[in-house]
Amino acid sequence: MFKNKNLLLLHFIVFIWGWSPILGKLINIENVFAYQLVWFRMLITVITVALYLFITKTNIRIASKDVLKLVGIGAIIAFHWFCFYNAINVSNVSVTLVAFATGALFTSIVEPVFYKRKVIRYEIVFGMLIIGAIAMIFRVETRYTLGIIFGMLAALTSSFFTVFNGLMVQRVPSPVIAIYELSGGLVALTAYLFFSGGFSPQFFHISN
Repeated sequence: MFKNKNLLLLHFIVFIWGWSPILGKLINIENVFAYQLVWFRMLITVITVALYLFITKTNIRIASKDVLKLVGIGAIIAFHWFCFYNAINVSNVSVTLVAFATGALFTSIVEPVFYKRKVIRYEIVFGMLIIGAIAMIFRVETRYTLGIIFGMLAALTSSFFTVFNGLMVQRVPSPVIAIYELSGGLVALTAYLFFSGGFSPQFFHISN
């Protein structure tokens, strides 16, 4: 019964995740650029998670070294989301998801390094098959080159922060991880936009 419950939850999460690129494409149609989408997404999520932690009275105090690590992971997550939505913006949902599937190959290489385990051969094989599929798309649809590159960058960064979170969750509760990472990502992106001149009246001018 417990196993079936976890399988149902897993499929439900995959179903929800599947809407992320579709909604990202629809929002981009309204001329909202990727960095705007990521900034507003992180802002809304930070507020939501903070409210949850306040209501549940969760203690968020952790070691200073863990705070720095989580903030760094948050910056990676912000860059990941930028690459993901920018890939959709410059190509389409299908190409982005195919490129994003290379995460299986990246994870099969990154996990053994940080988890200190042996490389699983079939994971490498499946990853190479995905690379082959991308090569076929590239030969036919060369106009999607930039989308494939950003999609693969999104996959690479996803592999890193997933592995890092797997290590952090062993000593820090997941809601606490979320608030520090999302806040760190929001601060990192805000700093980048501020110093690059990305903030403007147009940045905050979006439709309902």
